This record gives sequence, C-alpha cells and structure tokens, in this order.
Amino acid sequence: MKNITARLLVTLSAIAILLLGNSASAADSRTVNPGQRVSISVSADGTQPFTYQWYKDGVVIPKATEASFTIDSATAADSASYKARVTNSINYTDSDAAVLKVAPPPPTITTQLAAKTNVIAGQSVELKVVATGSGALSYQWTKNGTNISGATSSTYKIASAAAADAGNYNVIVINTVNSVASAPTTSSTTVLTVVSATAAPTITTQPSPQSVSIGDTVFLKVEAAGAGTLSYQWAKNGSNISGATSATYTIPMALTTHAGNYSVVVSNANGSTTSNSVALSVAQDTSAFRPDSAAATTTGGATGPTVPVSTAAELKLNAESPTACVINVSGTISLSGPIMVKSNKTIQGQVLVDSTGKVTLPTIMGSLDLSSGGVSNVIIRGLTITNPGTTGGTGIVVRNASNVFITHCTLFDCNGDLIEISNGSDGVTVSWSEFYYSSAYTGSRSTMRIGLPSVETKPLRVTLHHNWWADGCGTNMPLGTYGYVHLYNNYFKATGNTSAAKASDNSQFLVEHNVFEQINDPLSKQNVDTTKSVGRIYSSLNLFSPKITEYTDAVLTPSYSYELLPAEDVAIYSTQFAGNTAGASSATPSARAASITGPGAAVAPGSTFALTAVHTGFSGVSYQWRLNNFDIARTTSAKYDIASMQTANAGTYSVVIETAAGDYVVSSSFSVTLGTAPGPDNSSSSSSSSGASSSGGGGGGAPGVGYLAALFILGALRQALRRNAKKA
Repeated sequence: MKNITARLLVTLSAIAILLLGNSASAADSRTVNPGQRVSISVSADGTQPFTYQWYKDGVVIPKATEASFTIDSATAADSASYKARVTNSINYTDSDAAVLKVAPPPPTITTQLAAKTNVIAGQSVELKVVATGSGALSYQWTKNGTNISGATSSTYKIASAAAADAGNYNVIVINTVNSVASAPTTSSTTVLTVVSATAAPTITTQPSPQSVSIGDTVFLKVEAAGAGTLSYQWAKNGSNISGATSATYTIPMALTTHAGNYSVVVSNANGSTTSNSVALSVAQDTSAFRPDSAAATTTGGATGPTVPVSTAAELKLNAESPTACVINVSGTISLSGPIMVKSNKTIQGQVLVDSTGKVTLPTIMGSLDLSSGGVSNVIIRGLTITNPGTTGGTGIVVRNASNVFITHCTLFDCNGDLIEISNGSDGVTVSWSEFYYSSAYTGSRSTMRIGLPSVETKPLRVTLHHNWWADGCGTNMPLGTYGYVHLYNNYFKATGNTSAAKASDNSQFLVEHNVFEQINDPLSKQNVDTTKSVGRIYSSLNLFSPKITEYTDAVLTPSYSYELLPAEDVAIYSTQFAGNTAGASSATPSARAASITGPGAAVAPGSTFALTAVHTGFSGVSYQWRLNNFDIARTTSAKYDIASMQTANAGTYSVVIETAAGDYVVSSSFSVTLGTAPGPDNSSSSSSSSGASSSGGGGGGAPGVGYLAALFILGALRQALRRNAKKA
C-alpha cells in the first residue's frame, strides 16, 4: 500500500463540533452531548481498491466497513477510542485513534431559588439549591452574571449583608462522570434586596397600569421590602379605599366607575413610602357583542353618547328621547308606568359591586314598551325585568317595531306576557335569555306571544335561540299568530306547564336542536280563525322527554347563517350562559358562519349549475345540502353539482357543515330560480347574506336517565344561586 501511513487521516464530524467550526485530526479527542449525531471518517492514499473495518476500543464493530462510521444518537456507551483498518491487495494500515467522549446528562435542579430575597442590613443570607445528577456535581455561583470567587458549593452564604450585596444571583451546576463534564444547568435567579434597619420600606416592584373591559377582574399588586411588619393602604384618586390593606388589591368585576388612578402606601415602624400612581381604564367590550339572526342589522344607540341612569326619571328621560344613545342601567329601578322606548337605543345593564364584594344585578320593575309607532333599531341586554302585581303588565312590549335585539335578559313574574311581539313587528331576535315564574307568583304564567289574533296581516319574523324556559313558565313558549319563528338551541324545563311552542293561524315554526325536558305539549299546531291557515311546523333533531314525533311541514328557510349545538349540549350551555349573569358583560359564546356561492341569474331548463359552501376559520368534517329545509340525498361534499336544471331544482338552498368540535354551522340561504328558455350555463357566483336551515331530519331522540339527572342538578343549583343573588 503506497504512502498510506503518511496520508491516512481520521476526522470527527459531529453536529456540535461543526457548529463550533472545528475539525479533528486522528489523535484528537472530542466530547459531544447525549443524543447528538457523530460521524467518524478516514481517508487513504494508495493502490485501490480499499476495504475498511472500524474498531471500538480494539474490538471489531460489526458491519462498520465503510470509509466513515456514524452514530445516529450518541449515548454514554459510545464513549470509546475508535480507529479504522484500511486494507488493499498489498497490505493494511491502522489509523490513529479518535477518542469520542459522550457527556453525561446535565443535572436537574429540584429546588430552585426564591424569586425574591429581602434582608435587613447586617443580617446573614443563605442562598441554596438542591440538584441531582448521575455523577459528581460542581457549582459556581454568580452575581449579576459574574462568577463569585470561591462560591462553589450548593449553598452561598453572606455573613452580614450590606447594600453592596444587593443584586441578581444564580448558580450554575455541572454533572461530571469519568472526568467528562455535562452541559451546565443554570438555576432560576433570585433578586437580593438589602434594606436599612432604620429606613422606611423600599418598593421593589411598582403596580402596573391596566386597561380592562367591563366585567373583567382587576389585580393590582405591589412588592416591597423593609424592616419589621409592612402595612398597606390602597387609594383611588388620592382617597383611601376601605378594606384595601394588603399587598394586592382585587376588583372582581370591573365597572366604568372603577376607572381612575391607583396608588398604595407601604409603611413600617420607620416610615412610609408611596408607590407610583397607575391608571386603570375600564371600557365597554363590544368586540364579541354582535346582534344576529333576524335582528342582525341592529346597531341600537351606538352612534350616540353613553348615559348612566339609576332612577326611573333618568331612564324615562333618555329612553323616550328621540336622540340615539346607549343607556347604562344600574341598581334597581321601580317604574310607575311603562317606559315608551324610542328608536336607536341601547338599554343595557351595568353591574354594581360594593366594597364587600356584594353584586347587584341591574333590575327594572316595570315595562319597556316599544309601541309608540314604528320604533326601530333597539337593543335591550343584560337586564333583569319583572312586572308583577295587579297593576303590573308585560315585561317587554314590541309592537309595530323592527330590528329589535333582546339578549341576556332575565324576565320573571310579569302580570301579562314576559314578552309580547305583535302588530306587524319584524326582524326581532331574543337570545340567551331566561324566563321563569316564581312559586309565590299567583297571576298569569304566559311567557311569550308572537302575533295577536285578528291583528296581524303579515309575517312577524322572529328568531329565538339559546334561551332557557325555566320553572313556573305555564304556557306560550311561544304562541305564534302569523309568526315566522325560528327556534334553535333553546332549553325548555318548566315542570307542570300546560303547553310550550304552539303555531297558530298562519304561523310557520322552524324548530331545531332544542331540548324539551319534562314538558307537556312541547310542540303543537292550532287553527283559531278558520279563514286562515293552520299553523305549520318543521322540527329536526330535538330532544323530547317524553319522546314525540317530529313535524315535517314546509316552512320558512332563514336567510342568515348560524351555528347549532348538538341538542345534547344545549342544557349545559343554556344554564351556564342564559339570562342576566353580568349585565351588558354577560358572556356569549362565539358563533361561526358560512355562505354559498352559485349562479347569479335564473338558470335555464336543462342547464348545469353548481353551489359551493364558503367558510373561513374552521374546517368542515362533513356537509349536508338542503332544499327548502329538506335534506338532498347523497349531497355530502362542499360542492353540489346539478347536471340538468329542472323545476324541482328551484328553491332555497342551504348547507349544514359539521365542525371538528361536533357543532354544526348552517350557511346563509341561496335561492335558485328557473329560467324561461334554454341558454348557456350561468356560472357567475354570489354569496348569501347570513343564514339557512337545520342540520338533520327525522325523529327526536330521548335523553338517558343519567343525562336528565345531571341536567336537573345543574339547573337547580344555578337557579338557586341566581335567585339568591337577586334577593340579596
């Protein structure tokens, strides 16, 4: 073999070494960390061909017969001396040894340093960590990033602390096995503060300014060091806050009245120190609040000022004003007569929390009346409304009004209906609200009427979703006369009722994914005026206990998009979120939307056309296309192709999209009309505005005994808590 000994080289090529920019000769030693990839290679000069055999500590490595030898993930067992024997037809030569050392795993610190260490000048300090490792552990303490000479044990002691000792301390721990050191492990950092025994407290961490929304929890905090016992007194705008005497000050539910500048005085026997003054701003969070369904275009008083009211006179003055405004109602307001609400108003509750943490939900005793002639664009939310007694009446009256959104209200014990929607009112949504009558109430227990006999001459489009029809509701949940009503994800649990949802003359009810638990006559139709059509109902995938047969009448298809919970989840969500839980800040789970694109004009007979589901922010697990609320067989993809337009293909389409979470997003509707003459395929697309039909047909399911028992307990607990809060 020609010149092989002189030309033979071995190089170590490991990830760690390459990153350091190193190369190694045969006689070098290299250390790598566990898990790293190591490659050892040899090069030779002489008469070809060559054969190779690698050795580890003098022992042949099986199958290691290439010019390089690789260890994919180094372990301690790979620590050894490696060499290669290169052979040709003349002779063989062994390379110099390349020594590989695999470091032991780094140590683990099981007890870290405290985040803060405060001492009085002259006192001793002991900083300590507890660490574990597979070999001998070594320590090096640092102060402000610089090694401390001689500080090489698991503890570091200062016999008599002085101001110069203040700083940031930590310790570096290394694990050594067979003279091979691990990668270092660095402890957490402790901030050592040294204070004078005769000085006032020192504030080490100032309070932070905060910007929150109404209903959020606020935490203000200060950190201080000083001799003896420290005391605290928080102040707002320079005035002490009663009971705010700890290092933290908490506001459990922020209101606009909490906005201001906050500071804290920290005191000891030597004196006191005042913190920085920090601002707390509290805003109404409207980002998650959005009118939906039939009242989707409602804006209320958003274009006007915000006005706080706490008396009947203030409420009357602002609600009956022709000027747009947002009215924040606080406390309990007792009315002597109905408030005649005018257009472009938002009337919403503002929760009060006193210094003891007692919560007062905004309550109106009387009636909000939207019947002064063509009222429109009104939002009512986050209020508790009751109107009992022989002189009382309906809680909310909506007559000849449009674009009305009622949400997160609790209505109870009204000597009339809880809500009346009549006289041609249109575009009304009632959502996430709670209805009940107390056991002590002896008057009428009518919940809601939509339309009045002998009065209505056109459909009243109303959406009712995620409401809780609770104890004591007797009847009319709702009763519809010419009501085009969409009920979805409502929870009915009113033991002993007479009837629930009833579609009377000219009414059309679309009823989907609701729960009727121990409800008498949950769904029914009637015909009072024989000159008008009997009411119609299409119901789908509701839970009835006891079970009844679903209805399959032809009814309205909503224009808007909406999200459906499975009926099995409805009771849990309703009992948690429905009603006035926190005034205008009552939480509303978000809802997703979808739309359809399709032909932009009438489709000629025999022509092809396609409909496509459009949605963002979520993935569709499955699809079901519908025509006039009825499932279209074998249409379960995001696109629906029609090969030949016929009369039967004309109508209102929607698509139900199942999400990965198991909910269903129903698209806005899309109408397809039949043209009058053959022509080219009209393939231009347009999107619907916001809504569509149900996510299934067929019989309703019956929940199991365990499920009903769990719902009963949850509902009873929440209702008891709610009622107690109202009485307090």
